[in-house]
Amino acid sequence: MLIPIEFNDISQTFGPIISTLLSSMDNKLKGSITGFVGSIMLNKYHILVGFTEYNRNVLRLHPPLITKCEHIDYFIDSFNEILVGGVVGIIKNFIKIKL
Repeated sequence: MLIPIEFNDISQTFGPIISTLLSSMDNKLKGSITGFVGSIMLNKYHILVGFTEYNRNVLRLHPPLITKCEHIDYFIDSFNEILVGGVVGIIKNFIKIKL
């Protein structure tokens, strides 16, 4: 069982003025939110996720063959805690973990 989750490019999450400024850096920013989320999931919640080289905005979940309901609930709760703060919350969470 493989479950992909795709994020928008970070440059598309800001208003038109900032997005225009970030468009020149778009290639460097692709996948950054995905990487931040993956790092938070591993370091804070001990959940290992994968990435794809073809689309850096895709987070791949590879649950074990034998998965219990409590494992799924733990993942959903952890993922929700990460996403509830939006882009700013994800970046703050990432910085907090890395310090």
